[in-house]
Amino acid sequence: MRQHPIWNVAVFGFANGGVVAAVRAAAGAGAPPLLSAVVQTGGAGLLLLAWTLARSGFPRRDGRFWRYCLLAGLLGLAVPTSIDYNVSAKVDPAVAGLLFALPPSLTYAASVLLGQDEAERRRMVGVALGLGGALLVLLPDVISSGVGRGWALLGLVVPLSLTTGNVYRSWAWPDGSTPASLAAGTLLLASCLLAVPAALMGHLTAAGLTAKGLLLLAVEAGVTAPAFVFFYDLQRRGGPVYLSLIGYAVAAAGVLFAALVFGEEPGWTAYAGFAVILASFAFARPKGRSDG
Repeated sequence: MRQHPIWNVAVFGFANGGVVAAVRAAAGAGAPPLLSAVVQTGGAGLLLLAWTLARSGFPRRDGRFWRYCLLAGLLGLAVPTSIDYNVSAKVDPAVAGLLFALPPSLTYAASVLLGQDEAERRRMVGVALGLGGALLVLLPDVISSGVGRGWALLGLVVPLSLTTGNVYRSWAWPDGSTPASLAAGTLLLASCLLAVPAALMGHLTAAGLTAKGLLLLAVEAGVTAPAFVFFYDLQRRGGPVYLSLIGYAVAAAGVLFAALVFGEEPGWTAYAGFAVILASFAFARPKGRSDG
């Protein structure tokens, strides 16, 4: 029997929260944030490419497959990552985390409007609970950060891009493609796209990179590779709305890793938010989806 989709959410959320912490630590070890993003996505893509070719090869290599991976990489990785890393350098990390907590509600609204999903009360409650939980986790730090209006407006591009990517990946899924092959293609092309802003900002230089920084970059790629297979499997089985709940898991995991790695103690509202986020998954589960 295949795992329940909630495990996909948990695995990707936990892994991505760990990667965010690794990026932050790697920055202190001489790896600029966008260099981390390029190596993370490119390294993970190469690992998955080798794995899929060793098993059975790509099931599709036509223009539709690569167009899908290009747009998925642009909307889901290159655009939000480039902006998020720059916003994160200017504002409190909680503000950046909040940007990833907005897509579930936006994705549900877009899916209903486009006819990909039904307006169902139970799922509305689930999405609303998740957003409420994420606000409990992040809002105290966001309020205290005093983020500027310009950076806040730029940051809003992140949830809009992620929402578009969530809907697009379900709508345009190439027939016969596997989660592993799509993850490999998306990560490889996203790495190429991310290299452009990284080069323009001078982030491709590794002059001050230490051995610790190199190890952290390798960890980022190694964790991202299997996590994105879970991500695409969830996209196929859970649909764009359930998949977008990963944003809540990532927000929560980011706060937990900040406490574990950097000693930043969450307040009581964060722990309450974690509980609400967990409850939201049960409500937002797609009706009629098989878990097996």
